[in-house]
Amino acid sequence: MDAVLLAVVPTFAVIALGWVLRRAGLPGDPFWPAAERLTYMILLPALIVQNVATVRLAGAALPMAAAMGLAVALVGVALMLLRPALPFSGPAFTSRVQGSIRPNLYVGLAVVGAQHGAPGVSLAAVALASVVPTVNLLSVYALSRHATERPVAPLAMAGELARNPILQGIALGAMLNLSGIGLPLVLDRSLAIIGGASLPLGVLCVGASLQLSRLHQGGGALVLAALLKLALVPALCAGLLWAFGAGGLPARVATIFVAMPAAPSAYVLARLMGGDADLMARMISAHTLFAGATLPLVMLAAPLLFP
Repeated sequence: MDAVLLAVVPTFAVIALGWVLRRAGLPGDPFWPAAERLTYMILLPALIVQNVATVRLAGAALPMAAAMGLAVALVGVALMLLRPALPFSGPAFTSRVQGSIRPNLYVGLAVVGAQHGAPGVSLAAVALASVVPTVNLLSVYALSRHATERPVAPLAMAGELARNPILQGIALGAMLNLSGIGLPLVLDRSLAIIGGASLPLGVLCVGASLQLSRLHQGGGALVLAALLKLALVPALCAGLLWAFGAGGLPARVATIFVAMPAAPSAYVLARLMGGDADLMARMISAHTLFAGATLPLVMLAAPLLFP
């Protein structure tokens, strides 16, 4: 229990600090959008390239990545199939889709790193190769189909994925790893320093984006959406891991990672593509708040399920 708290409490303390700094006007409102963009475009991709390029791709990583990607896909597709029976507007539905499947990469990598160190971060970086494309395909499809009500253009979706800096980092790291080129020592250490800045800054930005004062609006629906993301998706992923014969550290990392709250990037995408950005902002805040209670439970259960 102490190890779990030492992994979770510091991360959520940094989230709280980000919230306090934003409300205090420090270091100023223009700082936070610029920091989010820097982290997303440069710092996090550097962390991913460095980890994916240098990790030893053991066979256990494949079932881990497959279980995570499939768990996210099953939940997203199930929601699409249930759309006619759900009493939500198109934009509100898309926010519920994103809120059910999009994990917060910064919090996930920070918590996994705090509990499992560099091996855990490397495994999580490899697993993103299945989660990030799946999440983005489902999110863009849902927004195109149910928010803007425009025909879904496969080429446009492919272009959106190709421009994603996280996927670019995964692709570059995998190419360096599988080709045997690897990373020169100087570049390896440089990327480690650059990427090391991504998690503290990214987690601060998560806190700065929270809108806790508005959680009373639609409280019951927010709780149900949070339970879907924070409890059902991890349980489904754990079942798939067991079915695929995965175990040990890869299975524990996968179970913990999919239990993360919804990502702030979901708000940006909702705003750009006609989703319900206001609802998405409240869902992200609710997920992050509830994850402080649900995440330790998942982290305690994971070693019992996958010793």
